[in-house]
Amino acid sequence: MMTLLLLGCSDTGLSALTKAPVDALPGISVSPTRLDFWGVTSGDATSLPFTVTSVGEASLRVEGVTLSGDGSFTLPDGGASFDLLPGESREISVVFAPLTPGELTAQATVTSDDPDAPEVLVDLLGDGRVPSLAISPESWDFGVLPLGCTDDVALTFQNVGNVDLVVDALDFDAEGLTLAYGTPLPWTLAPYAYETASVTFAPAAPGTVSSLLSVTSNDPRGVVTASQSGEGLDADRGTDVFVTPTDPPVDVLFAIDRSASMDDDAAGLGGAFSSFIDTIDVATSGWRIAVVTTDEGCANGGILTEDTPDLAETFSAAVRYGDERDIVYDEALFQIVDTALRETAAGGCNEGFLRDGALLHVIVVSDEPERSSELASAWTWDFFLPRYEAYVASPSLLEISGIVDTDGCNEGDDGYAQAIAATGGERLSICSGDWASRLATLASASLGYTFTFPLDATPVEASLAVTLDGAPLTGGWRYNATLNAVVLDAAAPGSTVEVTYAIATSCPS
Repeated sequence: MMTLLLLGCSDTGLSALTKAPVDALPGISVSPTRLDFWGVTSGDATSLPFTVTSVGEASLRVEGVTLSGDGSFTLPDGGASFDLLPGESREISVVFAPLTPGELTAQATVTSDDPDAPEVLVDLLGDGRVPSLAISPESWDFGVLPLGCTDDVALTFQNVGNVDLVVDALDFDAEGLTLAYGTPLPWTLAPYAYETASVTFAPAAPGTVSSLLSVTSNDPRGVVTASQSGEGLDADRGTDVFVTPTDPPVDVLFAIDRSASMDDDAAGLGGAFSSFIDTIDVATSGWRIAVVTTDEGCANGGILTEDTPDLAETFSAAVRYGDERDIVYDEALFQIVDTALRETAAGGCNEGFLRDGALLHVIVVSDEPERSSELASAWTWDFFLPRYEAYVASPSLLEISGIVDTDGCNEGDDGYAQAIAATGGERLSICSGDWASRLATLASASLGYTFTFPLDATPVEASLAVTLDGAPLTGGWRYNATLNAVVLDAAAPGSTVEVTYAIATSCPS
């Protein structure tokens, strides 16, 4: 009987003796419970393991491993669930690839069916040696800005990491905004170093605009971005209508330096006079010319018109008249011009030269700077401009041009250059070029003011639209901000010019 009993046990391989007790429980052990990663450089990754061991009498079910904390720590196998028989172990690897600099922390949580320790924590500590880009401000709202106004924001790109940052590219996806920066790319920024750029908002149309700046660098986080936005506010609109004149009046006053160095220039000027007349006659016969060279300011040869006999010869003689030995103001042409304009009064030697509503085009010809202030300290170029403006109906009808020493071939053109710029005239070189082309340019400048139309309000320049006899003009005109006027290259007499625009408003300070 005993023998039979023993044989029955061997048929089962004595498995009953190896089964866990009915009340056996799983148990877990995790070691170590802290992993230290030190001095890991950007672009590198370090892996360290901890071990999970089944220490109970029953199989251990590990439901999974999860990470919380800094994203520089990852689990290569994803932390999937697994089973361990009593006494079995498994290594779990944690990889540290720092995304930000300095001391970084996280925790790995091992969840199992151990009733006494369902969660076991493993502390993770790392030290990253990485570059890190901080853009300030990360986002910027310009708010509402009237059309024609401009605002900008300064951006700072700083390396807040602990090794060099290399910025390779700035990609600007923009609508209605512009990016500008001084230092060419790439930028290499040591820790705490920075570069700057600016984003400008200058709305040309109403509505909301936005931009996204994407910065590519060796920051391990990848592309870092900053955003900007703003809203353009529509403006009131203006419409101005003009009619081009027939034979508009143009009064041209030539003031010629008659110092000895100017003899050849005076001859060249006189010989090319036909180029001036041929150009100006195309648009108007309503011109008058006076040439002054002497202290008295009287027009040499009288006031020239289309009816003057031997016009070219008279002009040539007029520009060559005078000798520096008899002229105190030979290199002080603004004083000569001032005297010439005073002589346009009743009884003066230039009476009848100036006409109401005419353009006054003062043309100076000299190879020296303007020297009036050497004779009287108050006689600077900006002293004379208001005096000249008193002789025209509007400051927009005064133009000063010059054939002067723009290239420094003698002593420069100080004084003349400033007055020419202030009135929007032509500044031509006396050092080089042919006289015929210079005079043709000056004649065109005289006519340009014939087709100058001052606007009633200051426009948003980008909004200007011009029609000529109802047809839109896509070219052949320009805006002169100094005069607040639209200037056409040419137009037939009696044409209707219509200018529409958004009216500029006061901009925020």
